[in-house]
Amino acid sequence: MDRTGLNAGGLSRALLLVLLVLISGCSGPGRSADKLPLRIAIPRQPSSALALLAMEGGFFEAEGLAPRYTIHPSGKRALEEALLAGTADIALASDLPVLEHLSRGEDLLILATVQSVRSLNAVVGNRDRGIGQFADLREKRVGLQPHSAVHYFLECALVAHDVDIRTVEIHAMPIEELVPALVRGDVDAVSIREPYLTDAVHRLGSRSVVLRAPWVYPQFDLALVRRSFAENHAPELELFLRALLRAEQFLRTNPDEAALMVARTLNLGVEETGENLSNAITRVELPQSMILHFEEQLRWIREEGTDPVRTPLALDLLEIIHPGPLRAIQPERVDIAGFAYWEPRE
Repeated sequence: MDRTGLNAGGLSRALLLVLLVLISGCSGPGRSADKLPLRIAIPRQPSSALALLAMEGGFFEAEGLAPRYTIHPSGKRALEEALLAGTADIALASDLPVLEHLSRGEDLLILATVQSVRSLNAVVGNRDRGIGQFADLREKRVGLQPHSAVHYFLECALVAHDVDIRTVEIHAMPIEELVPALVRGDVDAVSIREPYLTDAVHRLGSRSVVLRAPWVYPQFDLALVRRSFAENHAPELELFLRALLRAEQFLRTNPDEAALMVARTLNLGVEETGENLSNAITRVELPQSMILHFEEQLRWIREEGTDPVRTPLALDLLEIIHPGPLRAIQPERVDIAGFAYWEPRE
């Protein structure tokens, strides 16, 4: 299977299509020579497709931004090592770590969802350790990145398969260490997502088994800012979202070329990338359904006590969403009750 992502002809066609989108795509204010600086933290995962396409295609520059990018192993790391550390203005991350930090009092705002998907996460197990189904994880060592989407997925999947989490030996580690730990035999299975999932399967070969439970966790990936930045940089936020909308248009009209571009950036096979994108809703929006799933995750954070040192705060979910920039450019994409006249607190 081709894992390079792009051949020369495919890349040329993709770049040509990007140029066409830049010429004929969404109109925006990016005609001025004075571009606005913006630091963007992007996780290395398929759910970052819109940001990766905007980066590769020059859509941020076309909309009038002067972007600086940092790429991180996961959304949790982009959030913690860039946005919360003050080295990024905007970050992409999945819902669970965002809600956990919000429940600790971090002053974050959600600009939009950039993808929703049910099949991103899975458990990769070693058949030689007797793993063939979720029930076999009892008394096994499972590696995961703690307080993250793959952590939440694993617990949801275990509950759905009547496996008591207390019978599973959890090994917490950074996400980029999961596959090496599995291959060395330090753990019997890992809860993981792309591009690490495909790497795990390739490196374990015939010993690998992939356990999926796509019905247990509808995951939302989010674009985030600090409240202080949102209050003083409305133009940058609108331009950022406009660039993502260009990328969304490009993905919708040129799915094969978009998959080639994302695959190259992730160093993932085109087939796997295209499958991930086809199974996801990759769209810039603020849907009502997001609120319902947030409530379930906040309940898990409170009941499971992922941080026993702190007591999670009660959150008003309408206070952590900043609909203004998206509503200013495409108001029909804001579909959350209660935002007719809402603006962030002073």
